[in-house]
Amino acid sequence: MLLMVTSFRLTLHVGGIDNYMMFKNNFVMECKQGILLTNLASFRMVRLTSDKLDILKSIADKNYTQLSPQETDFFNILESMRQFEDMPYDPEKDASDPLINPTIVLSYDCNLQCTYCYQNDIKKITGHMTEKHIDNIDLFYDVLCSHYQREKKYGSITITGGEPCLPQNRSVIKYILDKLKSEKVNILTNGVNLLDFVDDFNGYNVELHISLDGTKETHERHRKTKASQSTYEKTVNAIKVALDRGFNITISSLFFIDAIEEYPAFFDLLESLGWPNRENLSVKFQREAYHGADEINSEYNHKIIDAFVNLKSMDKRSEYIGIGGLVPGLSRFIYEFKRYMNGNFIPNAYRCGILREASYVFSPTGHVFLCYSSPESCKIGSYYPDVCIDENQIFRLSERNTLKMAKCTGCFYKTICRGGCVVSALESGFDISEPFCGVFSDESILNRFGEMLF
Repeated sequence: MLLMVTSFRLTLHVGGIDNYMMFKNNFVMECKQGILLTNLASFRMVRLTSDKLDILKSIADKNYTQLSPQETDFFNILESMRQFEDMPYDPEKDASDPLINPTIVLSYDCNLQCTYCYQNDIKKITGHMTEKHIDNIDLFYDVLCSHYQREKKYGSITITGGEPCLPQNRSVIKYILDKLKSEKVNILTNGVNLLDFVDDFNGYNVELHISLDGTKETHERHRKTKASQSTYEKTVNAIKVALDRGFNITISSLFFIDAIEEYPAFFDLLESLGWPNRENLSVKFQREAYHGADEINSEYNHKIIDAFVNLKSMDKRSEYIGIGGLVPGLSRFIYEFKRYMNGNFIPNAYRCGILREASYVFSPTGHVFLCYSSPESCKIGSYYPDVCIDENQIFRLSERNTLKMAKCTGCFYKTICRGGCVVSALESGFDISEPFCGVFSDESILNRFGEMLF
């Protein structure tokens, strides 16, 4: 009767029971092989044959009482498999990362003028970080870690901008690599000047995140240069060289719903680079970013889903594209599913680790923010020219969790929503102590999660 799920490759179509998506605290999905139930509080999964959907509906309609013998037997089997049991929250397991994973914004200058740039409001901020700024970032962590009695150990450092790989940033990037001894350095770049920097990265554990928006035609419609000359070939050539040098590369491509017919040609290009079989190359689609991770525009997201479903039917290679960034909330489901399959799932009460960790964003203005898309209300101090830590703001942020937000009590989705993105909440006019449900309050989007997955 029942078959446990044992692999990550899923072909899903989310469906509800009488327009509800939950069955005894289990998320209901219809898939090619039948029905998948996922307990969102434990991520325990069980697969059923398709004919069991009518039994699920009948049991739900009867409110789990006065069941027929067949329904009782079916319900008891699920119960004996512990499918309805929640995994208790353990605050000790839900611990913060002991490593420090800062993001360093070298400047807001850029050599491109993208049509969709979400930094338009801050591009006017001038100035570039210097070696003194980097020294003060290190000093900031000396003070912070001493005050909160935690070890100062850098894990993953992210270097971004604007565009970090500008000639005026070259020396300070090298200084970061040498000064802040870390396990890994992520560099987010458009790749235009990457060839001039590749030699500087040799000998360091540098991972490159390069933006390339589809075919040359798609890319150049949206990524304009100040000199109105093509940079597409320069970026592609830089990717080839960096791949051959052994650097791990993620190509991030903005997904354009009006460019579906062009994506097969883009996939041809990616295959020429060795994708999807090359271990050091991955590709992901993203949607346009605005305020926070959970901002939800239902009309726009339905159009994204429609377009991607259309692309799937056109080209099966789309199954190798990372799609968690296309719809708010989808990445959380995929992430928790992978943790479950690896045996690492534990219930969490915090939306993201930076609410309790020391992995902050350092702006060239000298301010320290909670995350890259933070508004002023998420500022937690300054590092330059003087170090100043806002202990009250850090405390308020660390207290933002599903255990303390009344609206989250009893919510089916709180284990993966975790109160929502604090930036999305603040930019939408919510108080810092209020949850931002986003997609998890919009069942018209939730009902289509499975259409996105294979």
